[in-house]
This record gives sequence, C-alpha cells and structure tokens, in this order.
Amino acid sequence: MKKLNSSRISLPWLIGGIVGIGLLITLFLVRYGYERDCDSARGKLFLLEHTWSVQFNNSERFLHSLAQELEERYSKTPFSLVSSKLVIGEHLDFCAKALINSICYVVDPQGEVFDSSNRDDRSSFVGHNFKTRSYFKDALEGKLGVLAAVGLASSVPGSYYARPIYIKGKVVAVMVIKNNFFWTSPLNSNEIHALTDAHGIILASNRESLLLRTIGPIDGDLSLKLIAEHIYPKILEPLFKKSSGFFWWEGFPGKIYELPLKDRELKFVILSPLRNTVFSFFLGLLIMVILAGLTFFIWLWNASLTRIRERMIFSDRMASIGNLAAGLAHEINNPLVVLKYNVSLFRQLPPEILEGKLEQALVKQDEAIDRVTDIVRGLQEYTRLSSDGIGAINTHEVVNTAMTLINKVYAKEHVFIEKKLGAVHPWVEANSARLLQSIISLVSFFRELRTERDVPRHVFIETENQHQKLRILVKEKETKFNSSDLSKIFEPFFPISSLGRHSLGPYIAYSLVHNMSGDISAYIDEEGSLVFALNFSYIPLNELDE
Repeated sequence: MKKLNSSRISLPWLIGGIVGIGLLITLFLVRYGYERDCDSARGKLFLLEHTWSVQFNNSERFLHSLAQELEERYSKTPFSLVSSKLVIGEHLDFCAKALINSICYVVDPQGEVFDSSNRDDRSSFVGHNFKTRSYFKDALEGKLGVLAAVGLASSVPGSYYARPIYIKGKVVAVMVIKNNFFWTSPLNSNEIHALTDAHGIILASNRESLLLRTIGPIDGDLSLKLIAEHIYPKILEPLFKKSSGFFWWEGFPGKIYELPLKDRELKFVILSPLRNTVFSFFLGLLIMVILAGLTFFIWLWNASLTRIRERMIFSDRMASIGNLAAGLAHEINNPLVVLKYNVSLFRQLPPEILEGKLEQALVKQDEAIDRVTDIVRGLQEYTRLSSDGIGAINTHEVVNTAMTLINKVYAKEHVFIEKKLGAVHPWVEANSARLLQSIISLVSFFRELRTERDVPRHVFIETENQHQKLRILVKEKETKFNSSDLSKIFEPFFPISSLGRHSLGPYIAYSLVHNMSGDISAYIDEEGSLVFALNFSYIPLNELDE
C-alpha cells in the first residue's frame, strides 16, 4: 500500500536535491585536496632536483677544472702517466675530498684504470678495465661521456662523467668522476622518493629494497640489452604491472609525480598517497550525510506542522458540518411537529369521512413524516458524535447511525446495506464522527462501482474481534474487483476504469482512520470480492467500567 505524504514536498526529490548539492561540495573539496597533494609533491620534487643538481654540477666543474690543470701543466713538457702519477694522485685526492660520495679516477687509452682516489679501498678501481663503458668510448671520441649505471667493481649505482685529457692535441688519458647514488634527500617522508634512469629503473631511493626495480613494466628486449651491456647486473620486477599515473599502494590510492633532470638521462620520481584528496572525499561525504539528515528532520518537522494544520482545518470543517446539521435538524423538526399534529387532527374525523382517498393520503403522509423523522434523528445523532476528541466509542452505535443515515436513501438505488455486529468488545479509542464518515465513504465507493443501476447490490458491514483488535469489515459480494488495482486504491481520485469515473471514498477513509491511529487495508477474499478492513485496538469491558 502506498504511503501518503503529509507534506506537499516530495521527500525523495528533496533528498535527491540535497545529495546533488552534497556531491557538488564533495567534488569541490576533492579537487581542492587533489591540488594540495599535487602542489606538495611538486615542491618536494623541486627540492630534490635542486639538492642533487648541485652535486652533479659540482662534479662536472671539478672534472673540467682538473683536466684543464693537467693539460696546462704538461702542455710544454713531456707527459707520461707513470712520470705524472704523483701529480695525478694529488689531483684525484683533492677531488675526492671536495666531492661527497664521489670517486675520481684516470683511465688510459686502453680502458685500464691507472689511478683512483679509492686506491686503498677493497673495491679499488685500479687495474680494472672499463673499455666497454659508453662514457669511456664517448670521451675517447672527444665528447663528454655521461652514464647512469651500476658499478662493475663496486656494484653501487651511480652517475659517471668522463672527459678526455688532451696533451699537445692528443688524447693521452680519460678522467672520470663517479657520483655514488646514496640517498641524501633532506626530506623525511613516508612517501617513496626515487632517482631513476630514463627507463624508470630505480637507482636510488629512500627505500633500499626498491633498488633496481622499475616503476612500471619495460620491454623484455630492452631489459636483456641493458644487462648484456653491463649497465645493470639484473633488473627486478616492476612496482606496478601497468604504466599509469595513479597507483594503489599499501591500501591507499596515490599518484606518481616525475621531474626529469635537464641534460641528463635521469629523473626524480615521488610516489605520494593522495591523503588530502581522500580526506576531502570523506569530508564531503560527511557533509552530504549531515545535510541529508538535517533535510530529513526539517521535512519531518514540516510534515508534522502540515498534519497539525490539516487536523485544525478538519476539526473546523467538522464543527461547521455539525453546526449545520444541528441547525437543519432544528429547522426541519419545527414544521414536522406541525405536520404530525395536523395528521392527528385528521385521524380524529369520523370513519365514514376517512374512507377512500383521504385515508390513503393520510397513510402516505405518515410514511413521509416517518422518513423525515428518521433523517432528523440521524442528523441529531451525527451532531452528537461530531466532537474532535479521541475517546472511548461504541462502534456498534456508529454502525447503527450510519445505517440510519444512508440505508433508506441507498435502498432507492437498489443498494441494500446489511450489518452483522459480531464483536464481543465493540469499544475502541477513536472519534465517532470520523469513523462514521469512514464507513459512509466506503459504502459510497461500492455504490459508485455499480455498472447496472437496476441490479440489486448488497453491502455488508461486519464487526469482529481478532488478536486484541476490533475489525470492521465493509464488503460487497456482487462486484468482482481486479487485484492489480489494490496497490492504488487508497490514492486520491482512484480511477474506476470501467465507468470512466474517479472516487475519493477509500482515500477519505484511509486519511480518517490513520488520523485516529487505526489501520485500514484492502484485499480480495476467497470469493473474489473486495473487502475493506478497519482495525483498532479494542478496550476490554473491565477497563471501560473503570
């Protein structure tokens, strides 16, 4: 059964509108949070780039400065690596002291390391041959050799800068500076910060377990080539199976931010969780739920006010109808007394005068007076019941009043009303006038269902007790009802499709019964007849006496 809203405003539409506003607020907050996350990550990237670029730039300057010093020193004197070892060693040691985490070494034209600043370490480069390295080959050709790779001797990732040493226009050696990649970022963060090569292979990170892993998948042939060229000893599985700007890491959504280093095949990468974005999202949802809750409570408050207003209007109308009924009963009753007196005077005439048409006229006059008397009695009874309050009422008396008011009128239209008052406990907490109007509205609905006005119809009003309830059943057996229409029967202006009319009877009964905290339902019985059941909690007789 469809519920009837007390408020004119549709709650689903109202909640839908508030949810729409909440979604807009959520989108705005999410966008604001996302921009804050992006700005924070970009600021960290620029700080990383500045910190590491200082080291890289210093290495290049020292490389060119030391090479130039050697070139100028031996530009006019004979040069050999053996005879110049002491001078070269001093230059290399000075370079190692000036540059943090750096190793300086000199390679002869055949690729063998002649001297190195780590000559006394276990991982000394002296005696190793690096002729296969691309930076060495580029330097021999007179270019600046640059390479990011894992060291063949030290197994430590780093960046290599190589420059040829020219003596009298001839390359006599190659000077190399290697910057070991030890994470020196000033940032203390739970995010993942990394320095990668152009392919996304991690060479340095604030998490050592990620070294030589790739951010995303790389081509298998490329991986084999890098290993074959001894740039990397191995390449581990990627962090993410798909190359995407977003990721899901440790149960939290995040975004990948990248900043390439200018003139170097390196880039800084930050994998940052979108904390502000997620916080803004849930904040928006919370605001949306709060708005929806407040709207719902405001709607309930408005609906309550609407019901109170409707009750006041209904009470006023009922009072007006009651006053009108009382006035009509009084005005009709006065001339009715005169008619009764006049008829009684005629009855006192001698029998020989009363015979014939005069006697017949007096009989019809008596019948008419009795009908009017019943109507007046019904109006007076309705006036007595037309109080607005809820209290103990006898439903059997209400049914009898309904029969008095409408039975003879409906009988003229071949609608006969029968009652079966079987309830042992007929007393309920309700309002007599509203219950009376409910019963009359339902009987009137059955009268409207007639398709043939000359065919007799019988409407039954029954009472019974069932499960601590008093039930009033209003039904009509002759008319068969379509069960598919039951879901809409209590809607205003229920369409009677077969007759092209609309009825307010069930809607009025529904409103009045629920106004008295009762319940009303409609169903099809075993015989296919439509039955209205009005349910109220009855008052036991012992409590009524008290």
